[in-house]
Amino acid sequence: MAGSDESDRALSASQSQPASVTEAIFTAVEDAIAVFTVERDGLEPTFRFQRNNHSHEEQTGITATACRGRSLRDLLGESDGTVAASRFHECVSRRDPIEYEETLEFPAGTVEWQTTLTPIVEDGTLTTIVSVSQAVSEETSRDRTLQSLQRAYETLFEHVQDALFLLDVGEDGTIRFQRFNERETEFTGKSTADVRGKTPVEAFGDDLGAELEAKYRECLECQEPIVYEEELQLNGETTVWQTKLTPIVVDGRVEQIVGSGQEMTALKDREQALEESRNRLRALFDKSPDAIAVHDAAGEIIDTNEQNTENLGYSHAELTSMNVTDYEVGLDSEDARELWAAMDVDETVKVEGKHERKDGSTYPAEVWITKLEIGDEPQYLAVGRDITERTERERELAAERDFLDTVIESLPYPFYVLNAEEYTIEYANSHAAVETGDTCYELTHGRDQPCDEGEDPVPCPIAEIERTDEPVTVEHVHLDEEGTERTFQVHANPIYDDDGTLVRLAESNIDITTRVKYERQLETQRDNLEVLNQVVRHDIRNDLQLVLAYADTLAEYVDADGKAYVEQVLTAARDAVEITETARDVTQVMLQSDADRYPVNLQQILEAEVDNVRSSHERAVVYIEGTIPDVDVLADEMLESLFRNLLKNAIRHNDKEIPSVTVTTMRADTHVRIRITDNGPGIRDAHKEQIFEEGEKGLDSDGTGLGLHLVKTLVTRYDGRVWVEDNDPDGSIFVVELPVDAEKDP
Repeated sequence: MAGSDESDRALSASQSQPASVTEAIFTAVEDAIAVFTVERDGLEPTFRFQRNNHSHEEQTGITATACRGRSLRDLLGESDGTVAASRFHECVSRRDPIEYEETLEFPAGTVEWQTTLTPIVEDGTLTTIVSVSQAVSEETSRDRTLQSLQRAYETLFEHVQDALFLLDVGEDGTIRFQRFNERETEFTGKSTADVRGKTPVEAFGDDLGAELEAKYRECLECQEPIVYEEELQLNGETTVWQTKLTPIVVDGRVEQIVGSGQEMTALKDREQALEESRNRLRALFDKSPDAIAVHDAAGEIIDTNEQNTENLGYSHAELTSMNVTDYEVGLDSEDARELWAAMDVDETVKVEGKHERKDGSTYPAEVWITKLEIGDEPQYLAVGRDITERTERERELAAERDFLDTVIESLPYPFYVLNAEEYTIEYANSHAAVETGDTCYELTHGRDQPCDEGEDPVPCPIAEIERTDEPVTVEHVHLDEEGTERTFQVHANPIYDDDGTLVRLAESNIDITTRVKYERQLETQRDNLEVLNQVVRHDIRNDLQLVLAYADTLAEYVDADGKAYVEQVLTAARDAVEITETARDVTQVMLQSDADRYPVNLQQILEAEVDNVRSSHERAVVYIEGTIPDVDVLADEMLESLFRNLLKNAIRHNDKEIPSVTVTTMRADTHVRIRITDNGPGIRDAHKEQIFEEGEKGLDSDGTGLGLHLVKTLVTRYDGRVWVEDNDPDGSIFVVELPVDAEKDP
């Protein structure tokens, strides 16, 4: 580096010297100097060779005449040029000299340089970079090699897994610690600073120190490596070590001793654990619930466990003197040896047969035989199990399958099990008239694709089950053997595997062609009945309205005796109008084949019906006790008819001069209870259930008996209850209990 420093000083001095002086310095120095101009055509500068001195030309083979104006990549090649350019960019960025080592390939050969790049700034602009390179000397190379070895030694010393320590041996034979690595510090609890320059006794005390020094002197005297195990008390714990001492002999004298130690405590623990593991494995072998025998290639039993002796009734000594063919019923020795010989090592085969006990009885057994290689000899691990219970269970399952087959075959309609992915029929009774591999859509629809695909799709049970995860029922039109369309009700139940994946469907196909035809006839009759009902009620109500109008007019022209008869006509006409309303409601309920419940506001319906009754029965007193709760009950549009019939019934059959009706309500968790109380004659206990029957009338009733039957029918449809209680002192209480919409009124 001295030459490089000299060149730097010369270069610095030259910048303030006349051109002749600068040129003399440039030419005279031994360092390789090259000058590069910095051109800026774009964002990134380009470095072009301008000139070099004689030393640079000799070492590189580059001449200024031939190479002036070339870029770094042109001079050095793509790889070296790219690396060099990055260094030049760094110099430009810093605007300060930088130093680095480099190895370059030139026409004159390979050079290994210590290079300094110095930027030249003129009027604030960096215009030139001067490269000064000094060849790395052999002495410098040796220093680097020694430094590398020293670093490797330090890395090795500090990071090996073994505990290392270094001892110095003085000329008088005194042994002192020189250093510990981290592993030794970890195990002894002492650092290099704690022990450096100390004798073993000084570092570890009289007893332990004397033991250590005795071993160190043994190595010192024999001048050969020694290995030994020792038990040391370190950090309050007893540890076992394997220590190796290696002397470093220079000119016939031991100058240092390198000690390496491996703690054997964990190894000893592992050996103990291994022994315990062997004992556990032996216990597992002996106590295994399966019968185990180990035999050689000829079938001679080497070892066996307790379960095998228990199963067969022999002692351990008896079995280990036997051949497995002695208790394997029907097993030929030659066949057995051929089977065992054909097996690969670690291969397992399963065989079933019978084992004969010592007392001559037999039992079915299942045996797994695994071929092992112990040393160079094959041995066989035979694990057997008494399968008496399993065999009996298999018989029971077979009987159950036969029973199930009989039941399925007795079904009067097609039944089959199909693959949910392939749509293929895997099992069917004789009514299905299919062959294995047929698809359900081919069999029932004559289609070449699933029911819900292609033209005219119909609901597919598989798709419905995948959507709902529930059994489904759909109606399909199937083709019979003659190609005639018939309507079937398809009941499909899912079959899942252990992972919950739909794998099969059990389908029943019930021919409902006749029923569907009958239902359509009923539907037509129902429609006709509804038209007839509307026409009859319309005509009757029109005539009754005329009767009421003429009776009202007639009342103005008759005397007092005649007015009583007119009043009877008016009452009868009004009752007849109410009968047509009741008949309308009953007919509407009868014509509803299936009605869905939905939330209906109780307060609005009940208050409206009370108001209607008040306006049409001015002589009666109807009032609401308390407040009707603002809740929704599960009912339908006929709820108002239910309350209308109960309220009018309480007035119509009342024998008091002023009928009194009271409405009370009470809300519970899941329902609401409505009580309609009157002051009428009451109802006998024996008649309280009958009054809700169709056509049943109360005492002295001139009604049709349909009103209360309608009430019972509606309450039942709403999943509610209705009953009659006695009022005190007289009269009746009709109690209606309706379910509350839990989603809206929790």
